[in-house]
Amino acid sequence: MNETLSELAERLGPDNVLRDDRIPAAFRRDLLTSVRGLAVPAEGWTPAAVVSPGSTEEVAEVLRAVGSAGGRVVCRGGGTGIMGSAAPPDGWVVLDLSRLDAIDIDATSRRARVGAGARIAAVEAKADDKGLVLGHDPWTFEIATVGGAVATDGLGYLGARYGSLGDRVIGVTAVLADGTVVTKRPAVKASVGFDLSAWVIGTEGTLAVATELVLDLRERPEARRLRGYSFATLEAAFTATCRIAEVDPALLELSVSSPGAGSIWPFADELVDRPTLFVGVDGVIDVVKGQLEAIRQRAAEHGAEILPGAAVEAFWRDRHAVVERYRKDDDGMTEAERRAGDVAFDFVHAAIPRDAVVPFHGEARRILERRRVTMIELGVWVAPELVSIVFAKRADRAAIAAATDELIRLVHGLDGSMEYCHGVGRRLAHLLDDEHGDALAAYVRVKRALDPRGVLPSLGEWV
Repeated sequence: MNETLSELAERLGPDNVLRDDRIPAAFRRDLLTSVRGLAVPAEGWTPAAVVSPGSTEEVAEVLRAVGSAGGRVVCRGGGTGIMGSAAPPDGWVVLDLSRLDAIDIDATSRRARVGAGARIAAVEAKADDKGLVLGHDPWTFEIATVGGAVATDGLGYLGARYGSLGDRVIGVTAVLADGTVVTKRPAVKASVGFDLSAWVIGTEGTLAVATELVLDLRERPEARRLRGYSFATLEAAFTATCRIAEVDPALLELSVSSPGAGSIWPFADELVDRPTLFVGVDGVIDVVKGQLEAIRQRAAEHGAEILPGAAVEAFWRDRHAVVERYRKDDDGMTEAERRAGDVAFDFVHAAIPRDAVVPFHGEARRILERRRVTMIELGVWVAPELVSIVFAKRADRAAIAAATDELIRLVHGLDGSMEYCHGVGRRLAHLLDDEHGDALAAYVRVKRALDPRGVLPSLGEWV
């Protein structure tokens, strides 16, 4: 492997093959940190090298060379993943795709042809210059990459209208583990053969490495309007949320904090006492006006109080601010880790039937109380079926890990899925059998056929 890396350094340039003490601390892990329910070394792991190719052809060359030398590769975009899928096991090569950042906007066809390493914010800015919008707006907007968001099929604040980023992919160029380059034509609808997009959307870089993607853009909306409401009870808030979802908003975000959560949560200033719903609509102005009136009526039917405009504006203005807590210092640490101190926390992002959401909240609370873990917040994001629970406990990571597993098994018992936008990575790999059952064996067969030497990681790699 040392000889292979030296040859790659000659081909790609020494600054694009970093080894030993030249590897920045940030590349030794992603945002799965030691405060979660999994034992993560504070300093991360020790990759063999960080290799940064500048083209699809160079990606293919790296995979062929590392594979021939018996090495293994993990892909990395912006490093904002929270499940550990971009964290390098000791001795692996990190394939840094950040140099693949070209962006070409075709205003006539409303398409963006972008490199996997292009920042989402940069794509949105260039689309805006042409009167278009991508609409993918995660909290990691400024630093997340297109490739990383596609690999986890990530959702953003505007997912209720614009879907996940995977929904916007109409064309793909990817490299298989043996260096073979494959391409899917950029068609908005095709029924011929199989869809190569499925090999890269939501598969966390395990079947192929996407190097270029063609994304479907939309016209910039004539108007965007935001409203906020608070409710007396979770039941009233959730029922209103289900009704409002039928109006097809662009933004739908309900949250409620648990009593006493502020005593342990390091970000207590962000908690809300009453169930709070933020709704946004965008599009043609006349349609937007009709949607706003329908939303107002449906909220009022369930006793909503209208939030002041300043509170709604602050929510929208600050929606990306959380990413600052996760920017890494030179030593690879984040503000979130420093502020957490001895508090361990985790979260479950689950997709469950909407009629099970309120009962799920009650049962989840009982599970956490039994384990003496504090429920911090319940959230419903993008759609009524997409639920998040955040929980914490001081100085007891094992209790957090056990609570996570029990909550996810509760989700599975409700015919739900344990994740809807962050992937599996290291954090949830041990629950894949419970999630997929016999289908996981089918994935393994496909994986072995495409990557018999195991150059790329497998889902469940770290079980």
